Amino acid sequence: KGILFSRSEAIHLKLRQSRRKKIAKLQYSLNELRDLESKLVLITGRESKERKEVDVFLDTFHSVCRIADNLISLQQHGNSEYMGWSYIFQCSLLNVVVHLNAQASEMEND
Repeated sequence: KGILFSRSEAIHLKLRQSRRKKIAKLQYSLNELRDLESKLVLITGRESKERKEVDVFLDTFHSVCRIADNLISLQQHGNSEYMGWSYIFQCSLLNVVVHLNAQASEMEND
């Protein structure tokens, strides 16, 4: 792949099909994730029991956007280490936001 110029080129969510649960859709674009972000914020109240899960999604999504912004910047500045670079992670990873932010910080130092 060539140099990325936008988050929409850099961010793609692909879900793995679970053996226990059938998932209707397995791939999401950045625009679809933004729509989901907006809907989640609108439908969950500040004190709802689902709010913690929504907050984890929002923090994860914002961390991924930060990584994408860093990747775009590094590629546009000619850092060959990040040409064709991709980052795959599991959302079930314990402390996923901490892990993603560590990756973003590492990229910011490059």
